[in-house]
Amino acid sequence: MRPARALPPALAGGPFRVGDALAAGVTPGRVRGRDLVAPLWGVRSHADEEPDFLARLRATEQVRPDGTAYSHETAARLQRLPLPDQWDPAEPVHLCGPTDLPRARRRGVVSHRGLERRGLLTVGGMACTDPCTTWADLAERLTLDDLVALGDAVVRRSGGTPLARLIATVESRGGDRAVTRMRAAAALVRVGSESPMETRARLLVVRSGLPEPELNVAVLDADGGWLATGDLVWKARRVVAEFDGDHHRVDRRQWQVDVARREAVVEAGWTYVQLTARSVTDPTWVARTLSRLRRLLVPRGQLLSSGGTHGYRS
Repeated sequence: MRPARALPPALAGGPFRVGDALAAGVTPGRVRGRDLVAPLWGVRSHADEEPDFLARLRATEQVRPDGTAYSHETAARLQRLPLPDQWDPAEPVHLCGPTDLPRARRRGVVSHRGLERRGLLTVGGMACTDPCTTWADLAERLTLDDLVALGDAVVRRSGGTPLARLIATVESRGGDRAVTRMRAAAALVRVGSESPMETRARLLVVRSGLPEPELNVAVLDADGGWLATGDLVWKARRVVAEFDGDHHRVDRRQWQVDVARREAVVEAGWTYVQLTARSVTDPTWVARTLSRLRRLLVPRGQLLSSGGTHGYRS
């Protein structure tokens, strides 16, 4: 088989529009060559390019209408905000444009309107809705817990008064069908959570009626010396719970650091509770973890609170 004819230099470095290729003298047959793929109608990419999320956006940039921005799941992934599912090549690209302009209609693209009412920023040279706006736009699509995890990530990244901005976004969406869910999620969002699993662990604890922990705060010895930064900390009861992901297990150096830190915490009189993914996803492990925390946190004979949602808190 003969090698494919070389493309003009301007088209060789990344995705390009079919119209631009034809205008540059590339034949229709060459545009259909086996070394090219069509991530979107009217766009070609080189087949040897990794078909990942950013490659899809680079292709979309070739045909994204002026005045539009990425929104919803696409904006969340562009900003590396946590979503419950990994990106899939079949996932559409979400674009939002002004209400007074026609929707972008293209296979593989979902078009939204109302960009003039949304906050924007630029990531990697690409326009997208800002974190608070993206959070609100996804409220109808996500479960309550997933929305809380996303909100925790939003306020962790934002400066100034991030939770106040999130609440202001909720109140600006008074006519939105998902505003009730936004309010419920915002009431559970906290500053300090470092991962979705930490968020889920906290929600399990609060809903079981146990005292709400401080998040990612210093664990100190009797002299005030720093021992660790605990994921979930109950200072009054000297209990610290930490979430260990797989990297803690497979990274030997990290594992050794974890063991030394854990021993120092225990020697200083704290009780250490290790959490894993099963601690928040497997019903048997959930019950076991909550039972242990109940023994550690609730003095014998004291009634538990009713749990549930808490008010907005910064």
